[in-house]
Amino acid sequence: MLEQIQKGWGRAEYMARVPRWLQFGLLLWGTAGLVSDINITLRTHPLDSSVAWFLAEVTLSYLAAAVSLFSARVSIILVTLAIYTSFISFRPLFLLIPIAMIALVTSTLCKKTLIITHCALTAIWATLVAWRGDTIIVQQMEPGAFWWVTFWVILASCLIGLALRYLVIRTAKTQAQLREAEAQAEQIRREERQDLARELHDVVAHHITVITMQVMSRRHSQDPVELRETLGIIDDSAREALNELRALLDVLRTDEENGPRPLSSQVVTGPSLQEQVEHHVDSLTRLGFQVAKASVDPRIESLPLSTKTTSTRIVQESVTNIIKHAHHDATCTISLSLQPTEVEVRIVNNRVKPLERSSSTSYGLTSLRERVLAVGGSYQAGRQGEEWVVEAHLPVHQANRPSWPDAPEPHETKLPKQSEERTQ
Repeated sequence: MLEQIQKGWGRAEYMARVPRWLQFGLLLWGTAGLVSDINITLRTHPLDSSVAWFLAEVTLSYLAAAVSLFSARVSIILVTLAIYTSFISFRPLFLLIPIAMIALVTSTLCKKTLIITHCALTAIWATLVAWRGDTIIVQQMEPGAFWWVTFWVILASCLIGLALRYLVIRTAKTQAQLREAEAQAEQIRREERQDLARELHDVVAHHITVITMQVMSRRHSQDPVELRETLGIIDDSAREALNELRALLDVLRTDEENGPRPLSSQVVTGPSLQEQVEHHVDSLTRLGFQVAKASVDPRIESLPLSTKTTSTRIVQESVTNIIKHAHHDATCTISLSLQPTEVEVRIVNNRVKPLERSSSTSYGLTSLRERVLAVGGSYQAGRQGEEWVVEAHLPVHQANRPSWPDAPEPHETKLPKQSEERTQ
């Protein structure tokens, strides 16, 4: 009930928000004027019925003006009551001040119905006062002159109010556009931070994981050849991580002539998808994992960069998770195939270690899900029996599909002998 009253009689009346300082400033002015006029009237006139009605008119007039910025409807009601008292006190000129002020407020901030209501009420009151022509009008002003004074006061107040209304509307629109622009800028900054965090995670996590696992698997080795080979793998992984980090930092630098460089064109460049899968297979094999199958449809290389980039990151993050969460002798398969309407990426491994919540932040899975959703695809990762399955479907528009007379067979990576012996 209180909400309905506030909606009908409170700020809903105004087309723009009224500053608090202005509301309370007008209220303070009305209170001070009311006290001053009551004090002067009581000192200069004996208290009788006529003075009492005039004090009621003064009180209602000041209250109407004071609350006009809180509720225009309430102020119009108070002015109506003051109009009634003016026919008894025979002093209508005093009402011109609150009537002009309310006309200014309503024409500046309020709906058209309130403006019309107030102006119509004022016109009726001025016509009745001029038509009656009582002694009070004769004493203060001629009836015709009173009507014209009221007309010009209301007209001037409304014209000033309409001019201010235009400024208020333009200011409100400007502020709304500014807020919208700030919200869009904040959304862009948020998306940029997420993109950078995603790229940083994808660049660093895989290579650091490979380095860590190589160190852990060879830390007790005394074989110089084996240690030399491990150092070579660590050196390659560190160099790749540094190269990708340099490319990522290069994106953050602003080119004054050409502007910022696209993130996608800087981070995923160089080796083809097939070469990257072969590199991941080699990393898994060196760390003791068995790669039963690794196949890449060569037609994927002709797809847009966003699709290839997403496919690459899915394979990279999945390999990182295999290294972190699977036993060393686990068997895995990697498959990237081009279907009629989508690219299907499927990575499967068995012998998954129990997941420790403290050791997993799920940043990688969240990053992959965001990447896949960004290109309009679907993604799922989880246990299926004793296996951990990562499966993603990336849509391919007909206009972007490569034209192949005869679809070639998927290119299967030649597995190292060590892996082939284990799979047998």
